[in-house]
Amino acid sequence: SALADLTCRMASSLNLPPSAAVAAIAVSTQCKRDNSTSQQTPKYIRPRQRKSKSAIKNDSDELIAAASLLLVSTAGGIMQRLAEQALSNAQTSSEAQVDTFTSWSEWNSQPSWHREVSNLEECTGLPSKNILACYSNNLHPRRAHLLGAVKRKFELGEDEGDKCLQNIAVAAPLMSLKH
Repeated sequence: SALADLTCRMASSLNLPPSAAVAAIAVSTQCKRDNSTSQQTPKYIRPRQRKSKSAIKNDSDELIAAASLLLVSTAGGIMQRLAEQALSNAQTSSEAQVDTFTSWSEWNSQPSWHREVSNLEECTGLPSKNILACYSNNLHPRRAHLLGAVKRKFELGEDEGDKCLQNIAVAAPLMSLKH
């Protein structure tokens, strides 16, 4: 789709790892799918957040792609910080720990996923306040659902992404709105 191609080009311009691009494409297409298939507010949005659902209909594909990249780069950055902490706290290397830390090792070996809003502004030419507004109002309240879509895409084998994608949704509760 055009949105997937746009998201992929933006991810490439930001020098994001391929896994991050796959995740951002999954998020942006899920946003578009959610908005086109349902005129009703989904159950996973809390009542106080429901007013923002209609706002994304007015957002351009460019804003949706940029906000999706912000969501994914933030989640990936969190996962990489967690991986670094987990691996630095590992004292011994028993068989059980090796299995447990395999996912953290994969996150730790990835190039950095984190990007600042200013990087997205430079890449897209969109004002950072617009990117942040789209993210804050539309994607952040649905972050668990959208990151879960990345996990489901990985589990269905739709993409040959790496195993980092299967646990990216773990970052959702740790994501704040400060940027």
